[in-house]
Amino acid sequence: RRVAITAGNVSWSEFYLLFYVVGTIPAEILQVVRNNARRTLQKIRDHFFNSNGFFNFIDFLAAANFLVAMAIKVGTEANPVATGTNCTYVLQTIATGANESFSSGNIAHILYVFSFLLYVIRLLDFFKISESIGPKVVMVFKMFVDLIFFITLLFIMVVNYGVGVQVRK
Repeated sequence: RRVAITAGNVSWSEFYLLFYVVGTIPAEILQVVRNNARRTLQKIRDHFFNSNGFFNFIDFLAAANFLVAMAIKVGTEANPVATGTNCTYVLQTIATGANESFSSGNIAHILYVFSFLLYVIRLLDFFKISESIGPKVVMVFKMFVDLIFFITLLFIMVVNYGVGVQVRK
């Protein structure tokens, strides 16, 4: 069954973002094609794992995430969610409870927010060229790596504490 995307289903800002995201995809593909490696797999590997590979990965993840959110939203508006049933939509199966009001539309909005966060992280790369903000952005990224290490250690300690408390019961 075909879903007609009309102005009633998708807002003008979503159309604008869709054109922007779809417009960045050829630029990313061109970056991969213009790589000096001979094999296609090596070109893709170089694209994601070179010095700027983190931001290339963020670009890919943000674009894919936005397109999935758009597909879920369009699929959800074509088939509204009935609470208390198992609903299958584009790329997502959601089991909703009888007393819950959680729907595929909420999933699409959560994915939109996650996509926005990824684009904000991508925007931080542009601030690196600033003389005053650039060093601060670099420091924040380095502190973030230390923070992840600290949170991992904290998670291990909390899990060990929880296991110890449960064993005593």
